[in-house]
Amino acid sequence: MWVSQLPNSRVRTEKIRKQAIYGPLVRCPPSPVGNVSRPALFPGTTGEGVSLYEVGDNVVYPHHGAGTVVSREKREVLGEMRELLTIKILHNDMTLTIPVDSIERVGLRTVIDEEAIKKVIGYLTSGGTAMPPNWNRRFKHNRDKMRTGDIFELAEVVCNLSLRDVDKGLSTGEKQMYVKAKKILASELMYAKDMTEEEALAWLDEVLVNQAGGAKKPATVAAKKPAATKPAASKAAPKKTPAAA
Repeated sequence: MWVSQLPNSRVRTEKIRKQAIYGPLVRCPPSPVGNVSRPALFPGTTGEGVSLYEVGDNVVYPHHGAGTVVSREKREVLGEMRELLTIKILHNDMTLTIPVDSIERVGLRTVIDEEAIKKVIGYLTSGGTAMPPNWNRRFKHNRDKMRTGDIFELAEVVCNLSLRDVDKGLSTGEKQMYVKAKKILASELMYAKDMTEEEALAWLDEVLVNQAGGAKKPATVAAKKPAATKPAASKAAPKKTPAAA
């Protein structure tokens, strides 16, 4: 079957045109799959896919963190009117522009409430879960969890990497992942607990330090055995010399 293709120059021109209209757009992560539970009706949308987010709402964009909706406007895109949300994420100074009809696909959601914070603490202090022993598989395992946008999965990643850092140490790649995961988690806790970014990171570090200390097994010192006492050497009786005749 014959398929028409645009020349490379026209493709580049089209990309530039879309960027000029949309602003900086980010490639969307895949939709969450597997055992990650999601509500039947996605938070922030009606059943017909109409966004309920307004300017000033705090939202979470998977794999990037929490931010605030700073604008909601309609623009003409390729001859078609599209409604767009612009989100400002503080912890990495990123601005994202998302079409309203793509909110469910990208996994945008609202910030957690007080009840969910208690569950997050439970995950952070759970003592960790099993991870693949192989470095590559472990890295992919944690990266996929972070991409779901589920804060409980993210808290599990932070907990596991924190414990491994204390126990065996982290590779360079895992250290970078650990720092990023903590920042993403703290960016949502900042809004949920009404803190500054620095206060949220300090609170998170305190929780992790406490749980890492509780996970350590107390060092056992072997009782010293009493030194064996050597039996006193018995003095040899002096030999008698026969008397001279």
